[in-house]
Amino acid sequence: MEEAKVWVNTSTIHSILHPDHAHNTRRLGMHGSLGDDNCDDSDSQRKINWGWVPATITSGGHSGNDGALDATASITVRIEDEESEYHRTSLEIPGGAIEKGHVVMANYHGDEDGDDMGFDSDDDEQAFGLDGEPLGYPDDLITLTHLHEPAVLHCLRKRFDQDKIYTNTGPILIALNPFKSCKSLYSDTIMKRYWERGEAQMLMGGGSGEGNSGGSGGGGSRDDFNLAPHVYDLADGTYRSMMLKIDLARAGEKCDQSILVSGESGAGKT
Repeated sequence: MEEAKVWVNTSTIHSILHPDHAHNTRRLGMHGSLGDDNCDDSDSQRKINWGWVPATITSGGHSGNDGALDATASITVRIEDEESEYHRTSLEIPGGAIEKGHVVMANYHGDEDGDDMGFDSDDDEQAFGLDGEPLGYPDDLITLTHLHEPAVLHCLRKRFDQDKIYTNTGPILIALNPFKSCKSLYSDTIMKRYWERGEAQMLMGGGSGEGNSGGSGGGGSRDDFNLAPHVYDLADGTYRSMMLKIDLARAGEKCDQSILVSGESGAGKT
């Protein structure tokens, strides 16, 4: 049977390997370091702990027909993460940890052999995992087969590494601060493309256009424009929705509206 890929919570690993030591719950960013700032050991400086590590099940725990892991028995896993202090560690994990969600199934992205495909958004079958094809790192997170914390963060990180700072999760747009200039993402020409798509969708009765990047507003469907997630798309859809609701308000229908922008300080909300 093919070995299953999973994500394992690092606190669970620590509690198994070091039962008598308290686990440091401090989680660093994916590009952070676990090394001591005063340490000259370059290997130590590369260690990262963001809460999860990828692993392969080497025995037990085979998933059922519904894709869920069997939490009635323990499993043995081998950690496969060169950035982690647990790299190449093999250990037995009790079924209770699976039941608590400390071990979850990983998605098949197609880059497990290090080819880092990533797939462009115009490759429909591969990007969306149809017929068992690799999932890639899709424009919309709701298309992930397994949707949980490590799956979301891993996908966002891979997209970030490809300078894809915008990702949809249904009608919501996630924007990552690139901490560098991304002039290729912003221009009047690019803005016009999203406006033209919004116009076309309105003419075809596609609604107000809210959250339409890659058709995410419709649950991941595609359209002829095939544009990636973008703040231009969100702005266009929001403006069209506002104008539509204003027209309804004039007809006597009350329509309260709001826009929610959330994020940590320095995330790039402004």
